[in-house]
Amino acid sequence: MKRKIMATFLLARSSINIADSIYVLVLMWAIQNFTNNTSYTSFTYAASTFAAIFVVFIGPYIDKKSPSKIITYSILTQVICIFIFILLLLNNLSSWTIMIMMITVFISSFCSSIFYPANNTFFTSLVEKEHYKKGISIFQTSDQIINFLSFILIGVLISFLGSIKTLIIAIILFILGLFFLYILNNFSQKKREMNIIGEESYLSNLSNGIKIITNITALRLTLPISLFGNVVVAGFIALLPSIAQDKGPIYYSIIYVSFFLGFIIGAVFSNALKTNIQNIYVYSFFIGICLLLFSLTIEHYYALIFVLFFGLSSAIINIFDESIYQENTPEKYMGTVLTMKRSVLSLGSPIGAVAVGFLAFYINNINILILLSFVKIIYDICFGLINFKKLKVFGG
Repeated sequence: MKRKIMATFLLARSSINIADSIYVLVLMWAIQNFTNNTSYTSFTYAASTFAAIFVVFIGPYIDKKSPSKIITYSILTQVICIFIFILLLLNNLSSWTIMIMMITVFISSFCSSIFYPANNTFFTSLVEKEHYKKGISIFQTSDQIINFLSFILIGVLISFLGSIKTLIIAIILFILGLFFLYILNNFSQKKREMNIIGEESYLSNLSNGIKIITNITALRLTLPISLFGNVVVAGFIALLPSIAQDKGPIYYSIIYVSFFLGFIIGAVFSNALKTNIQNIYVYSFFIGICLLLFSLTIEHYYALIFVLFFGLSSAIINIFDESIYQENTPEKYMGTVLTMKRSVLSLGSPIGAVAVGFLAFYINNINILILLSFVKIIYDICFGLINFKKLKVFGG
């Protein structure tokens, strides 16, 4: 892997990732302050997560039009949405401005969801297959470092500059990311197989994407593991504010810091492990154990050790899952398959959050977390028993 390509790609991805993080966090803060209504803020979050489900319909266009063009269109659309959002913040509150805000949030979140599968598809056109895992490990690590720094710094930016000026910084970073992507187009080591897929219809392309996921055993096995993992993680995140409330906001922040630190360690550690489904399954099972131990020791600060291992396991699962998909998917269907995967996995977040919200009416938070842990462990045991032979075959 040429260092220049890797460095430029990382700069492009990081600039856009920081801009996206700024936008999301400022968005939630601004709407809460603008409306002073928790329901509107919740609806905004729902709109942003729900938008990711529809990314599947863009997959064939990523393969037909080229991922770099799709990334450019999506980012330019996000920039326009931020401009509209800034104009709305400068006006008085009304039912019309709130409705336009919700539409803007949905569109920008949809474009944000397009970026990551399109970006990963673009990466496969820049380097050879043997470098996929190394690249994914670096990207996952940088993403978590950015999330960690964003969690700390964006609040400072809002305090000193205000929401509007902070959003302008996001626009500048988006444009900077596009500049680096433009440079990357000159580095392409191989041409994507666009001539064949260009002859296929849109529906045929979607159908072939579904067939690839269902017919290739490696892809078919990882999907339910990751999907249920997303359900559990969403439930855990939904419970965290309430669980940490008694210990205060510092403890709440330390939980996230522990997770991010574990994720970074896991991303580095993944390079020493074989990329196979068996490891994904083992570390998925370990997440259930970590959640259970955390819920049983939550009154003590050493419970944070289990959050760290939770983050470590999550990193290994994410990196191996993405690597397996990229290595087993024909390049001409890469965009279609990766967006399908993202759409399916995005279903886990609302399911987990809604399930926890419903249970909260009847069970206290710690018991919900214990229940969530046991369900995860039981699910993984059942999955392992049902797919024992397949996991054994794909363990090498």
